[in-house]
Amino acid sequence: MDFRTAANILGQQITTAEMAEALGMSSHSIRQARLQEGAPGYRKPPEGWQRAFLSLAKERCSELTTLINELERTS
Repeated sequence: MDFRTAANILGQQITTAEMAEALGMSSHSIRQARLQEGAPGYRKPPEGWQRAFLSLAKERCSELTTLINELERTS
């Protein structure tokens, strides 16, 4: 694995669009749910958001575990 590939994997984040897709919502709705409660435009997070985020986090963890294993193998 080269530096650029490793840096790209390490620097990836879970995007608002990916959160929206996992929850079956629009990115705009996700942004509204991330606002402070009471802020103009705030909207409550959807039911079941924890399960969807758990799935996204596990997927990201798997990607990082693969990177860790590859870097340990080659260092």
